[in-house]
Amino acid sequence: MYKQPLKYTLTDYKQIINSNHDWEHKRSKDLVKKLRCYLNTEFEGKCFYCQTDLNQGNAAFEIDHIVHKSKYKWFTFRPENLTLSCRLCNTSKSQKETLNIDLQSKKYKFVDYPQHPYDFEIIHAYIDNYEDHIELEEGIFYKAKSESDKGRKTIEVCSLHRLKLAEDKAKAMLIEIKTRKQEALGFGESFTSLFDGGSHEQIDNLIRKRIEELSDESIFLKRLIHVTNNARISDLGKKLSKFEGVTLLNQRNLKCLDYLLKHFDLIESYIELLYTIENSKSIKKSILSYLQSNGVLQYKFSNSIIFDYEIFNLVKQATNNSGINFDKRVRDKFITQINAVSSSKVDFLKLDYFFQNTSILLNTCKTMKKISSNSSFIEYLGNLNPDLVPEIQRSLDLLGGAVSYNPLLHSLSKFSLIHRNIYKYNIDLLNNFYKLLTQASRLLEAK
Repeated sequence: MYKQPLKYTLTDYKQIINSNHDWEHKRSKDLVKKLRCYLNTEFEGKCFYCQTDLNQGNAAFEIDHIVHKSKYKWFTFRPENLTLSCRLCNTSKSQKETLNIDLQSKKYKFVDYPQHPYDFEIIHAYIDNYEDHIELEEGIFYKAKSESDKGRKTIEVCSLHRLKLAEDKAKAMLIEIKTRKQEALGFGESFTSLFDGGSHEQIDNLIRKRIEELSDESIFLKRLIHVTNNARISDLGKKLSKFEGVTLLNQRNLKCLDYLLKHFDLIESYIELLYTIENSKSIKKSILSYLQSNGVLQYKFSNSIIFDYEIFNLVKQATNNSGINFDKRVRDKFITQINAVSSSKVDFLKLDYFFQNTSILLNTCKTMKKISSNSSFIEYLGNLNPDLVPEIQRSLDLLGGAVSYNPLLHSLSKFSLIHRNIYKYNIDLLNNFYKLLTQASRLLEAK
């Protein structure tokens, strides 16, 4: 449902002009008070961003400037720019840009306020319909509806994934469930209307089934509150969620990374050889001409050359036997490089495995590199109570698939995996391996 901004009177406009568009000016006091009263009524006492009733204790009632007033002074009192917000959403949003990037550098006056949905990166209180962009999983976790970019951006800007918000919603649902249980047990009007024409046994069975369903729902909510109400767990979730890619980590990818790190020297010598070929037109042309003359037609001049076992040994043998006509200026260096790469079948299986998993390894290595090199986080891990690790895992296991609905909980689900593996990595080795992966990725993109 679309909301309507306050319509100003002539007196209101005079106050804005006399205060020079200053929100804190004493001449703005009466208008700000009027706006607070209007917005509280128009938005039915709910924060526009998280849709939480402000009388539930989520945070204090504040007026939010959709486009922040510190940069866009002339929109400070523009009624379309003002909405009701809780303190936590307003603090998270702060002075983040909400205008479309193409509009951020323009100079504005009061009358120039953007009016179209595509002018804003987040959901707009008066231009957009909130329900078109955001929905709730399990009635608790915020999700962009139909992959809405505005929904995703609003969740990000206002930190709607914060665990305190999930906790508040879970507590409110528990109160509602308790009321429904009492209604069922006391044959409240909302339940008796369902039983018209039923026998006593049917009514009894229906009530018992409904109470069991409500009890199961209560158990889930209590488990969630146990996690969100633990300050140590919530703090760790915030820290982990800041590492891009952490939710993609899994045991299989880490094992793949560990295995190939052991063969770093083999991979490095092979990648260096391939880049020598790519960066030398004469070497590449000589190899491709030789392969084509020997009936190996899949190699074209536009492709990156990534050898399989048979082709590599064919080229290596021809190089050492002067079967390929190389420019004398590059011949000796290339012979040294190609002979430095193992030509065994087993090693080429390792190299093939490396290229098959390059994209996965790139993300895994990047994430572990960031975590391992973050000294403050490593120090934080070292100071954690060891009992917290199994406690987190047990708590999240009880929530089941619901952890994937919230990025902080999803990040926490990776904690035990990170904790088991993080201390074994050499930072320099990870950095160098990441460079190799980046080079391999470029070769694959060109192939």
